[in-house]
This record gives sequence, C-alpha cells and structure tokens, in this order.
Amino acid sequence: MKPRVLLADDHDLVREALGQLLTGATELVGQVSDGRQLVESARQLQPDIVVTDMAMPIMSGLDAIRQLTAERSTARFIVLTVDPDARLAAAAMRAGASGYVVKQAAADELLDAIEAVMADRLYVSPLIIAARQPDDPATG
Repeated sequence: MKPRVLLADDHDLVREALGQLLTGATELVGQVSDGRQLVESARQLQPDIVVTDMAMPIMSGLDAIRQLTAERSTARFIVLTVDPDARLAAAAMRAGASGYVVKQAAADELLDAIEAVMADRLYVSPLIIAARQPDDPATG
C-alpha cells in the first residue's frame, strides 16, 4: 500500500515539482502553503507522512510538527529545507521529525527518506555530513 503524503511548502513551483516526484510512489492526499494549513489538513486528512518545508508563513514547519506531535498525530514528519546545517537537522528531530532532506537533493533522496521513515528509521540527508565544517564544534 502506498503511503499517504501531505506536502507543505510555501513556494508553488517547489510544491508542484515535489508533487510530481511523489506521484506514483505515494498517494498525495494534499498540498498546503503554510504551517496553519498544514496543521488543519493533517488533522483532517490523517496522512502517513508529512513532508514540510522548515520556513513557511504564519507558522513554521517545525512549529506545525511540534503542535501535531503534541496532539499525538500518528503521521511521520520529513523536513525539507535549503539549509544543510546539522544543528537545524537536530532541532527538527527534537521537534518530532523522522527525516531531514536538503532541497537540492530532494529529487534523489525524498523517496528514500519516505521509505526509511515508513520503516520506522530516521533519515538525514548525506549532505548534512558533507556540509559540516572542520572547525564546527559538533564534529568533535
């Protein structure tokens, strides 16, 4: 059975491209453009997976994840963002995300991320590790 996916991104072109990428491998149940619509649609549609941009108007993707997690949503969350920052990936995981995909790699990684989180595994884009700087305290 295909996972039911709700897609949230405030850029129409990105949302449409991601929707096309997901067609066939998933059941795309909805597309929204801000965090408040994300929360309302997730409550109504009960998706298996929510793919959300981190930065959106009205409510951020992370705040939407926090709210839905607090409401005990059964959806799994994948954050999609332009920022390959390991600290932001960690913040997304603390908020309740199971996946973190960098937009520049979405065409190659998003379906893998969906497969991973549907199997109760975490997924973090390999670009996060590649982006870490040698003088970054997080590298130990």
